Amino acid sequence: MGVLDDIKSDIKRAGTSKQGIFHLRGGEKKRVRFLTDMEDGRKITIHGNWELKKAAPCGKTFGKSCGWCGDDRFNTRDNYMWSVWNYDEKKVQAIFFAVTRASPVPHFVQIYDQFGTLLDRDLVISRTGNDQNTTYTVIPMDRKKFKKEASPFSLKKFNKILVDAFDSTDDDVDDEEEEEDYDVDDDDDDDDDDDDDDD
Repeated sequence: MGVLDDIKSDIKRAGTSKQGIFHLRGGEKKRVRFLTDMEDGRKITIHGNWELKKAAPCGKTFGKSCGWCGDDRFNTRDNYMWSVWNYDEKKVQAIFFAVTRASPVPHFVQIYDQFGTLLDRDLVISRTGNDQNTTYTVIPMDRKKFKKEASPFSLKKFNKILVDAFDSTDDDVDDEEEEEDYDVDDDDDDDDDDDDDDD
């Protein structure tokens, strides 16, 4: 693959939407409130190939067959997804991370084990570094009633976020079929979650 192909691939990837997914840059910290508890999170299998610059949720996430399952060209990693209220962005987002040393998920587990829930207090999530030097810290605040009228994402909304966030799908499904096959309708009340919950 030449430089031009790499540039075109990067341009394509830049068009994907991560707006529904919680994100921190190195040196940032944000305060969130979990809207779904630990046991209610979603497990999402992601297939990916760095050299091919392709990554996508397993088709089985959407109740469909998956052309990348069992394909040795693609690595497989489980990611976990919860709904949170992002105080800085003033909207509901999806926390979406794999379990690695550079991930806040183990911190979420420790807090859940300590307090028995993730729902009764705000969490301040901080990121230090970038790429392979990334680390996260998570500080639980004092127990406090959540006063926002925010609701967790529905299954349809989660699926739409996943489809929008990834530019690749398995080679057995063309682009036009994806929107029709996957349960990504957003004609429900979830769109109100992002706009109506102001301070």
